Amino acid sequence: MLPMDARRRRVRVRRRLDRAAPERLEGRELLTSTPLGYSLPDLTVSGTPAPVAAYGGPLAVSVDVRNLGASSLIEPLAIMPGMPSSADVGPTRVDVYLSPRSHFGPGAVKIGSVAVPSAPQNSFQQIEGVVNMPQTRLRRFPGSGGTVYAYFKIDTARLTQDTNRANNVTRVGVPILVAAPLPDLQATALDLPPVMQAGDAIQPWIKVANYGTVDTATQGPLVVDLVASTDTAFGPGDIVLAQFSLDSLPPLSLVPTQGIVLGDVNVDTPVNVATLQGPVVVLPQMPGVYNIGVIVDPFNSIREIREIGRGPNTNLSPVQQVGPSIPGLPPAGILVPTPPAGNVFPYPALGPIDTVGNPDPNTITDLITGPRDVLLNALSQRFFPGQTHAPGSVAARRAALQATHAHRPPRRG
Repeated sequence: MLPMDARRRRVRVRRRLDRAAPERLEGRELLTSTPLGYSLPDLTVSGTPAPVAAYGGPLAVSVDVRNLGASSLIEPLAIMPGMPSSADVGPTRVDVYLSPRSHFGPGAVKIGSVAVPSAPQNSFQQIEGVVNMPQTRLRRFPGSGGTVYAYFKIDTARLTQDTNRANNVTRVGVPILVAAPLPDLQATALDLPPVMQAGDAIQPWIKVANYGTVDTATQGPLVVDLVASTDTAFGPGDIVLAQFSLDSLPPLSLVPTQGIVLGDVNVDTPVNVATLQGPVVVLPQMPGVYNIGVIVDPFNSIREIREIGRGPNTNLSPVQQVGPSIPGLPPAGILVPTPPAGNVFPYPALGPIDTVGNPDPNTITDLITGPRDVLLNALSQRFFPGQTHAPGSVAARRAALQATHAHRPPRRG
C-alpha cells in the first residue's frame, strides 16, 4: 500500500490531466470555389447619406455595392467575359436604417430601401436613392440640433447564398444633423474681374446654395440682388446693379456627402447650388471707392434656419472692392465708336489719321509727311494764333516773330 503522500500526488496528477484542453481539430471553412468549378458571391455594402435632414423630409443616400465573389476556375457558363456565373447576384436591395446610437444594434429603425438591379461577380457599383425621414420624432431620438446615424444592410431577406454575411451591414453609423424643416440660403461665389474701377462695364456670375432641409419652393420664389454699397451691409442708399429671381432651389438633404464644404470648391455643381448669369452692368461713377456684394432674399420673404433666434442678416456676402481709379486707365468694357475706315495702327496721340488727299494740319502725321510750309504754318497757328506763315526770307520771319512778342504783356516778377 502506498504512503498517504504518494496517493495524494497521484490524485493531483489525474486532476491536472482532466483539466487539459482537448486538441483543436483542423478548421472546415466553406470554400468559395470547388474542384468542380462552382463559386459563390460575397456581397458587401457601404453608404453615404446627406449631412442634414429634417423629420418628415427627404434624405438622399448613396450606396456602394461590391460583389467580392469571382469564378476562380473555368465554368461551362462563364468562359467568356461578361457571361453568367454562379457568383453573380440578381436583383436585390439595400435597406437604410436610422438610429440614435453610433453603432448598429437594437433601436435602429428602417426608413427605406434602395433597389440594386444586379451585382455581377467581381463588380462595384454606386447607386443613389431617396428615402424619407420619420414623420415625427421617435422615442429616444434627438430633436432639432441633435445627431442621428444611418446604417446600410444588403440582402436582408437572405435570398442570396452569400459566403460571408458579416460584411452585409455597416456597423458604424454615418452622422446626420437633424434640423428644422426650413431652407438655409447662402451666396457662395461672385465672379467679377479682380481689379475694377468706377465706370467699368462688368458681367457678374453668382452662385447661391441651399444648405437647408427643404426646397425654397415651399415658401415661394425669392430675390437675389447684386448691390453697390459704401459699406458691407445692405441698407438705404445702396444701388441695386442686377436682380435675379429663384423659383426653386433643392436642399442639401438631397446631396449625399459626409460633410459640408462651403464655397465654390466643387468640380461638379450639386443640385442644391444655382448659378445665376447676370446682364452687363455699368458700375457707378461715384464715389471712387466702394464695395459690390450679394444679398439673398433682401425683402425677407422666406424663413431660414439661420434666422431662428437671430433674425434676418443684412450683410453682403461675398464682397469685392471697386477702386481706387488707376490714372490713365479708361473704364473697362465700354465700347467706343467705330473708327474711320482710313485709320490704321497705331492710333496717333493727337487725333485720328486722315485719309490721303484730305490733309488736316492738326494731325501730326500730315504735319510730318506734308510740305515744310504746312508744318511751319500749323506750328504758328498752334503757338501764335492769328499769325500765318508765308514763304520768305529768314529776316522776314524774324520780324514777324518780334512783332508777335511785342503785343504780349510783360511777365510779372
